[in-house]
Amino acid sequence: MFNCCRPIFTALVGLLGFSFATAQSQDKDSVSQVKNYKNIIKVNLTSNILYRSPLIEYERIVRKNQSFSVQFGLVALPFGSSKGSDSLYYQSTVKKSGYSITADYRFYLPKENKGSAPHGVYLGPYLGYCYFDNERNLQIGSSPNILLLSSKFQVLSIGAQLGYQFVLGKKERWTIDCIVVGPSLTNYVADLKLTGNIDPSKIDENLQKIVEGIASKYPLVGDLLRDQEVNFKGKSNAWNAGFRYSIHVGFRF
Repeated sequence: MFNCCRPIFTALVGLLGFSFATAQSQDKDSVSQVKNYKNIIKVNLTSNILYRSPLIEYERIVRKNQSFSVQFGLVALPFGSSKGSDSLYYQSTVKKSGYSITADYRFYLPKENKGSAPHGVYLGPYLGYCYFDNERNLQIGSSPNILLLSSKFQVLSIGAQLGYQFVLGKKERWTIDCIVVGPSLTNYVADLKLTGNIDPSKIDENLQKIVEGIASKYPLVGDLLRDQEVNFKGKSNAWNAGFRYSIHVGFRF
């Protein structure tokens, strides 16, 4: 009886062995595929604090320990509370628009990291640009006149960053990306215009109060505006130190 069943037994053992080998091969392939994911889509969590709108970032692995990323989103300059200063009162928003775009190139440090990109410590240069276009109705002091404040801001940053990216999950599909240090040399351009029933000799004085109010609420342009004098045309242009930091949550594919 055993001799009759021996061919079947042999075939079963062979089939089990083949299935086991195939399963091992598939596991290796799946692990290999997971580690070879070269694309990451991320959401910038800190952008909601500054802009009250999300920024989306795309990172692409180009070499074993190198990548580049591009971040983009529609943003607006928040004015914070309705009171701009002791004598300036913001009434309503007529227009609030803008955008932000940042590109960087990353070098993941092989001596500091156990795995290859996108996991671990990285550093590299970055270039960022923000543009804001706003119109707000406001009042000055006890005057019943409603004035229109038109403001445009441009912020160009060139800098370097140091960060760490965590890769999470059994399949290593999720990431947490933290930019810890990101100093920059930043060019700030402010263009403000105040129109309405107002004494022309008071425009510069009130524009300066507006600038100081914005500077106290918005760190990105505050470094420029806090110490700058605005002329009659409401324009200011200066280079100053800047800084970048952020936390992103991403998905690899």
